[in-house]
Order: sequence, then structure tokens, then C-alpha cells
Amino acid sequence: MRIAIVGDVHYAPIPDNRIDDYINVCLDKITQIANYCNQVIFLGDIFSTPKVDEKYLIPLIDKLAELKEQGVKFHTIVGNHDVYNEMESRLNECSLGVLYKSRLMDVILPDRPIEIKDGNKLYKFHTVPVRYRDAIEYIKDKHYDDNDILLIHHEYETGTNKFTY
Repeated sequence: MRIAIVGDVHYAPIPDNRIDDYINVCLDKITQIANYCNQVIFLGDIFSTPKVDEKYLIPLIDKLAELKEQGVKFHTIVGNHDVYNEMESRLNECSLGVLYKSRLMDVILPDRPIEIKDGNKLYKFHTVPVRYRDAIEYIKDKHYDDNDILLIHHEYETGTNKFTY
């Protein structure tokens, strides 16, 4: 089993500072990663905004569907740009919710980890709420096993015990 863990794609219309075709560059990079792995886990911020115009969303849907047919599975945690007001409960209003409802991508939520089996080993991938600013505090009372993996979208602030943006 090969798993790629990818952070902050920020798939969106071409940013002003780019001279290339950003949408196609993103799709090509996702394809290159998927050709190497059979599982791809995004660390949030697949999108730059919660709602992406259909003319940009449809090529991503088509690419993920094509790669899924080849046996690649996609998963993600929720990033602050993926949902409105950093609220996972608003997932269905967003482009990420479309990918989830289309069964093209599993969304790992704090109360809904995913499991990936590799031979006899079962790995469980967990996350913390995207709004939670102190991941250490959130996880300290949780029970995790040796094969549990915690995925966090936040950055760790040097010199403190806090994850921040």
C-alpha cells in the first residue's frame, strides 16, 4: 500500500500571480500523485473558497472519478478554506460536500475517522475540528492505539503548546 499525504492544494480559478494554467496544473499533479499511490489523503484546503464555480469543479470531479475507477481512493480532512466559518457542519453547502456526496472522496471528521487496511494491519485516521485552536487539549483525553494516525490542518506555533494559523 502506498499513501500520499498532500496539503493545501487550494484548487480555484487561476490566481493573478500565476502564469500557468493553474487548474490543469492541479489536475496534473493530482494525477501524478495518484499514479504513484493507491490512497491519497489531503490535509484540508482542497479548495481556496468553500464554493467553487461549476466550470472549475466539474474537471476535478471528472479527474477524481477517472482515478477512482483505476483503484485510487481519496480522503481529506476539512481545512479552513473548505467550509464556511470553519464549521464542518456546513460541509453539504460546499464544493467539498459535492465530492463527498458523489462518493469520490471520504471526508475524515472528528467523530468519523476512516480506516485503511494494509494486509493484516488496520490503520485508523483521525482529525480534530478545524475550528479547534488547541489540538493537544482536544486529543489529550482521547484513546489512540499504535495504528491510529492523527491528521491536523493547523500549524504548530513555535514556543507554545498551541496549534494556530
